Amino acid sequence: MPHERLTSLTAALAEDLDHGVWAPEPLERTLAARLLLACAGDGQFTPARLREPLWEGSVALTYAGGGRLARFLAHLYEVTMHPAPDTDSALSDASRLLERVAQDAAPATYPAVG
Repeated sequence: MPHERLTSLTAALAEDLDHGVWAPEPLERTLAARLLLACAGDGQFTPARLREPLWEGSVALTYAGGGRLARFLAHLYEVTMHPAPDTDSALSDASRLLERVAQDAAPATYPAVG
């Protein structure tokens, strides 16, 4: 099931962050921050909200950090395209991971509000 793959990938990326195996690059941090900002109103990931960072990252995102965030966002997109009642936990874990990835994004990378 898509959410099981997302859960597995989220755990693996979190572990890699914990052990310093993966250090998200500026592009990854910026796109994670922008996605979180887009979801700030209701906290929900949607296909439309996920398309923006995937489009913005384009080809470069598939190379940044070995393409880890690109794969993660692709799995997250798949889960949001085919929601199931038991995906809440996977989406919560995904949100926490994105918060960690975005943690060091410079404030100037956030789009203007207003």
